[in-house]
Amino acid sequence: MTKTELAQKLGISRQMLYKLADMGMPLELQTATEWRSKNLDFFKTKNGRIDGNSGGRAVSIPSVSNETTGDTRSLEELQAAVNNTSQLDLDGNDADELYKNSRALKEKAQALAAKLELDLASGNVVVRDDVHKAAFEASRKLRDNLHSLCKQAAPNVIGMTAPEAIETYLRDEVDRMLEEFIETCV
Repeated sequence: MTKTELAQKLGISRQMLYKLADMGMPLELQTATEWRSKNLDFFKTKNGRIDGNSGGRAVSIPSVSNETTGDTRSLEELQAAVNNTSQLDLDGNDADELYKNSRALKEKAQALAAKLELDLASGNVVVRDDVHKAAFEASRKLRDNLHSLCKQAAPNVIGMTAPEAIETYLRDEVDRMLEEFIETCV
């Protein structure tokens, strides 16, 4: 029997077999098994690991495909399934269920972020700070215009004697300022 075959039968790597052989382990299966049980600490072997690690290569979790599946549910049914409150339960003990729930929450968050980016790019949504800034600027401009109305209108009103003419002039000036305000907001 070759050393590689012996390592496979013992459930160890070829490199570990050479290391144990240097420590005095015989190279026959029966005597090597006996030597290992007498000379090795059980908890330092693959069989004695308490964390469930078998020592083999890590098993990869299959990735979720971006391809559509043959799901024939309506949009409302899919949204109801996505908004299921059991997906928010991340306190359970079942690792598989926890993984599925966390994965679903992650995908939902990514989908919502992508939808928001699309809405922002297409102009369906605006940034709140931009709206606040524009509203503040327009309001400030209207306030300044109204405050300056007295100084601007005084020379034009001084020669008018009819109260109706003064009222009409001032109303026209205020209407002009309000129209300018509306154009600034739009």
